[in-house]
This record gives sequence, C-alpha cells and structure tokens, in this order.
Amino acid sequence: MSIQSAPRGAFVLSLDLPTAHAATAQVIRQIRTHQVAATWSVPLGSPLAQLADLLGVASGNPGGANELAWRAEPAWADANVGRGKFAVALAERASAALEAGFAMPTLVLDECRAPAHLDVASKYGVRALTGGTGGKQLVGMQPKALRFGVWSVPVSVSISGGGSWWTNQARRAIQEINRAVRTGTVCHVHADLSRGETVAVLDRVLAHVQRCRVEGRLVVETVGQLAARLARPRVATRPARSILRAA
Repeated sequence: MSIQSAPRGAFVLSLDLPTAHAATAQVIRQIRTHQVAATWSVPLGSPLAQLADLLGVASGNPGGANELAWRAEPAWADANVGRGKFAVALAERASAALEAGFAMPTLVLDECRAPAHLDVASKYGVRALTGGTGGKQLVGMQPKALRFGVWSVPVSVSISGGGSWWTNQARRAIQEINRAVRTGTVCHVHADLSRGETVAVLDRVLAHVQRCRVEGRLVVETVGQLAARLARPRVATRPARSILRAA
C-alpha cells in the first residue's frame, strides 16, 4: 500500500519513558505542553493505569490521544528467540494491558531485530513494530506491511540527547518533517528520554510540528494509529457519470 495516498504529511513520535518514577511525571508534563500525541514505550511491570492517567490514554481505546506500547527487549523479542518464549512474553503483556483496560498494539524494539513469529504477535494483538535499528535512522524509509496484519514503522530520526549534537539533531528532525510535508509521506522521530537534554531537543522539534499542524500541512498520529489507518482497505473512487445520453 502506497503511503503517497495520504493527502498530508504524517508525523509520528515514539518515546522511551525513563524508568525513574520521579522523573516520569515531569517529563510527561513537559512533552504534553506541545499537545502532540506520542507512543510511549514501557517495560513489563510498569504502573500502566497511573501512566495512562498521566498521558490521557482512554480506557477501551487503543491509544486514545496518546499510546502506551511495550518495550521489546532482546531477551524475549529478538529474531532468534523461540516461538514458545515469545508467546509466553506476549501473553504476560496482553494480560497486563487487559487488566489496565486498554489495548497496546505496538512493540517498540529495544536493540533487537524484528521478531520472527509474526503470527504469534498478531494473535496477541500486535499490529505495529518500530525501532530495532540500534539507534540508526532510516531516512526516506516508509511504513510497510509485513505479514499477518503487522506493520513495520521505521524510525526516520533518532534523538538521544543534547550536548554538541543538539543543533544537528533538531535540524535533522525538522528537515525530515519538512520532507514529509512536501511529499505526503511519514516522518517518525524516536527519542530516549532517559537523558534530560533530550527534552530540550524535542521542544524545538515539537514546536515546528505544531506550526505545521495548525497550518493544515501535517497530521500527527501514534504508531498504532498510523498502522491502523494504513491497514484499512482502500475505497476506490469512480468518476461521476452523467445520466444524460449524448445527443
């Protein structure tokens, strides 16, 4: 399915939440001031209900305004992990999400390759995979359908902190957003929020996203929302025909 069918560019933001709970609420508040929906990845054992409340994830709605996603570690999600171990790990996570009252259809791959057993992933409600590039960005790469209804949503730009890279990272992200606006494609920015400097980089990027959205040139989606949109069947439009016969 071609991404070119989208009338406007699309922006996707995925974030790794810090594990220190004291920092989590502050980071969430800072990011949410920009009113940009995001996919927030968390490990098993995270307080899902509390995080959903902070993020505005709607109960019963896969994603709501924001989306909680599972952080997939190599120990259970790498390509060489056996089918049984992968299934057990997903079953645990599906049960935790169900108990919290919402779906978590996205896996954010943390330093691991895409899992081999996509049929198992689909069985447990996974509809999108992202990450898995070892922090590398895949400029120009676009979402694609894999198998069993699972989509791959590659990262366009990865932001890992501030320092001397601050300006370059922000500029690169903005360039890719502008490319998506021009071509009607997808720009996916991923950021690790374990370093405080990352939020400062994101401030500039998300301010640009807001301007583009207000101008009607960009739509903002979570990873799960994007995958759901792309998975919907296309409806072919037929040209209108006159009911009048030619003279």
